[in-house]
Amino acid sequence: MRCVRALRPKRINKLTACCIVLVCLVGLINVMMTPIETSRREPTFYLGPDEDPAPVYPTDNTDKRLVDSVLPGHQKQPFRTHHVTVTTAWKKSSAANVHDSVRPLPPLANFTVDGQLLDQECAVVRMANFMGRKIPLAGSPLCQWLLNPLLKKADNFYLYGDEMALLYDVIVDPAQRHPGPKGGEDMEAVWNQPETYEYIAVKEGYFQLECKLPPKAKFNGGEKNHLNTWIPAVKCLTTNHTNAKTLRVDGRDDTIQNEKRSDGKGKSFSDGRKSVQNVTELVKNVKGLTLTFQRQEYVNIYFVMLTLYNAFLAMLTFNAQPKDVTILWVDAHPAGSTDSVWTTLFGEVIRAGHLPGPTRFSALGWIPYTHNSPLRKMNAERVNYIEEFRRFVLAGYGVNDTRVLDCACLNILFIWRHNYVAHPRNKGGKVSRKIVNEQQLLNAVKAVAPNDRVEGRQLDAEPMREQFRRVTETDVLIGMHGAGLVHSLFLPRHASLVEFYPTSFSMAHKPFRAIAGWRGLGYSVWQNKDMKREGENAETYIPPKVVADLVKSARNKMCPSK
Repeated sequence: MRCVRALRPKRINKLTACCIVLVCLVGLINVMMTPIETSRREPTFYLGPDEDPAPVYPTDNTDKRLVDSVLPGHQKQPFRTHHVTVTTAWKKSSAANVHDSVRPLPPLANFTVDGQLLDQECAVVRMANFMGRKIPLAGSPLCQWLLNPLLKKADNFYLYGDEMALLYDVIVDPAQRHPGPKGGEDMEAVWNQPETYEYIAVKEGYFQLECKLPPKAKFNGGEKNHLNTWIPAVKCLTTNHTNAKTLRVDGRDDTIQNEKRSDGKGKSFSDGRKSVQNVTELVKNVKGLTLTFQRQEYVNIYFVMLTLYNAFLAMLTFNAQPKDVTILWVDAHPAGSTDSVWTTLFGEVIRAGHLPGPTRFSALGWIPYTHNSPLRKMNAERVNYIEEFRRFVLAGYGVNDTRVLDCACLNILFIWRHNYVAHPRNKGGKVSRKIVNEQQLLNAVKAVAPNDRVEGRQLDAEPMREQFRRVTETDVLIGMHGAGLVHSLFLPRHASLVEFYPTSFSMAHKPFRAIAGWRGLGYSVWQNKDMKREGENAETYIPPKVVADLVKSARNKMCPSK
């Protein structure tokens, strides 16, 4: 009642006293709920071993195996950025209590990254430093993953919602798989190879890590999601902290003796029956963060972008840089035209079928299943971080994004769908949804836009860097519904997309319309309703006037005065 005594003279009735107490309590609560503001201080980030914060998802007695190199950590000072107060956690108690120490904040208002509004779902905002840019992880699904990764923790296995997992110090044993090709073969060597041969079927023990009980998890997507087949393949190895390290596998003690071999080259491995060569010679070590997945539609650029976006989200989650990340393909696809996307953007790419033997990974991230990618949610109002993803890809290829709208001369590009051999199950290279009257369409557009640059190209026949370069310089992208239109991800922000559908294809499948909407691009669509325009070779006749009108409309929206 000190607050009351300070305010009243000598006497005060009970009702007035209660009101004063209530006002004091409300004021006290407001003070407690208001985050502390620092004096004009730039946000700070934990990026190295010189500081000692807790990681986003620390384990009890964390040994900092990856905290310094992979996991994002945070300073204990709150900071203000983008007009939103961001509070970070700093606590060295048990893992379960770390997130309890972070004070919830009100819903975010107008929180943006590169001009893109993020989902306003997270009260606590984590930060990532990605390719030199500070990115608030305020949007879904990252904020949910970072706030609740400990709910399904199992020793060295961390589950992020029902989409992603991270495994510490895991051994991948390539012997624990069903027979099949290694992957990476020339296409000519595997003609007509069934696609099922190219998906590695793993057995128990393919993944081995230190744990008391195998993790239990159910990933979104059911049986189609390969992560659900990986869970039963995780085998626990337990360690006794004695002079000899004992790995218990199937009830049998396998002891790594701390003794010199006869040739003086290090440790020997004994299971009580035989001695095997130096463990360090048998096991390859891959340090840092490795992202692993099974590729779906591995040469389809649309599905490549779905998977790549998932890998991008994982890098943001773990605060990792692309060139420091290793990619592990747990599939056996032959060499493909899109393989260079991964080898260009990341530090190293490893095929699981090419592992020389049991291989230890410091940190192995199971990224979300391709078909669960946010880019596949065609009815979503928004997809977060899409512009940052665009910047990541273009920067990785060294493509300058400098196109400025020039209404005096637009760049108009048709993407043609032509026959080409992409995988061993289509030796003839037949492609559907082609346009039969390509030259007529070019002529029609040139007639209504005589000062513009108009051209048509088969982009998938060109190197990936050239594809990205051409698209970033395009103002109007035109094409039949197909994978190539995923390049709308890389169009300038002022650009427009014109899409055609044949009679046989439903417009309900609208991934590229969705991308245009998420990015704020112009969008026009036309579908053929006349079966007489559909040819026998999966070719559609498109009336030239239809295309000319669509392009003219798109042009007028970009350049109203023209």
